[in-house]
Amino acid sequence: MIDELGRVTIIAVGCCKYQHMRRLTGPAQDIDNLRQILVEDEDLSLFSPRQYIEKIDITSNELRAVINDYVYDRGAENDILLFYFSGHGAPIGSNDFAFCTIDTKPVEGEQFILPMTAVKFTDILSTLWLKKVTPVFIIDACYSGAAGGSLKIALNRLVDDLKGEIQRNYAGSYALLCSAPTDEEVLDNPDGDGGFFSYSITKTAQMGIRRINKRNPFVSIEQVYPELLHLAEQSAYSPNPTLFMGTTLPTFSIFKNIHFRPLEYRLQPHLVAVLRVLWNNGNLQTLTPGQIADQTGKKGAYGNHNKLSLAPWKLVEDVPGSRPKQRRLSERGIEFMSGNLGVPRDVVFDQDTNDYVERPGSEFVTVRDFA
Repeated sequence: MIDELGRVTIIAVGCCKYQHMRRLTGPAQDIDNLRQILVEDEDLSLFSPRQYIEKIDITSNELRAVINDYVYDRGAENDILLFYFSGHGAPIGSNDFAFCTIDTKPVEGEQFILPMTAVKFTDILSTLWLKKVTPVFIIDACYSGAAGGSLKIALNRLVDDLKGEIQRNYAGSYALLCSAPTDEEVLDNPDGDGGFFSYSITKTAQMGIRRINKRNPFVSIEQVYPELLHLAEQSAYSPNPTLFMGTTLPTFSIFKNIHFRPLEYRLQPHLVAVLRVLWNNGNLQTLTPGQIADQTGKKGAYGNHNKLSLAPWKLVEDVPGSRPKQRRLSERGIEFMSGNLGVPRDVVFDQDTNDYVERPGSEFVTVRDFA
């Protein structure tokens, strides 16, 4: 999981000071909120500032350059790009969506624009696909759901051109979270919280997911979507957000789960009873799990002596090659039962190391503490 997070780059774009279209106030706050939950808040953020690129009030050529530089200069093959946009959006024809930058020129109001003054969704998509970058789009703009239609058409064309199962699996690795369906506008918010959609993402990160598994340390973009719908329904807000997800997209985590409670274990008397049986007053015993259960009288969850092998305890080990499996005290276990070794009373699972570590603040205990 840590390796996957390290392959993520975030490009966040907010456009407010339009030259030819109605100016907006919400995107500036949207970008501030996004930056906080993705890279600044230690309690929420999964990504580092070096993975984050922010662009405010840029032109269409500048946006193209940002995407081209990311793909070309970084050697971004097989990476993951989280592309966020807050600003005006517009459909182009029946099959595409345009990110409206500050120099975008409208025709017949703001619903129709000169295509070459904006950046097409399919242009970004096809550029990323050249390096097999997995795209995750979050779009807070009017008509943003139109990107989903263009995505499906582009995918069909891509799959027709690709050969082999690996390439076809890649074509299904994408996510697109939109603030609106194809034909609906999104209201600007001049009150300082940013747009309802983007603010709802921030609120979801800060308040946590309802009924989420507390053993899961991260929140995926797929888990965020139902919460956004729930907040929209609670507030009687329209339009509702839309999510498009590819069938082969791996789980993409977007921020930490504030309700996460890691597994932790305490060295308790029923575990020390296992150590005493194997110690056998200094006459060491090698026993099968069934024999250990019989001699301690501990069965089921309380008889799970495998915990005694967790780091940083490592007090019991399997006998290599034994059939059936047999268990014995490790060298550390012998030192502990001899009264020469202290161990932390509590261990906790660490997602970074994918192993158990001493719980911060845990006291150290010896066998004499269990007399």
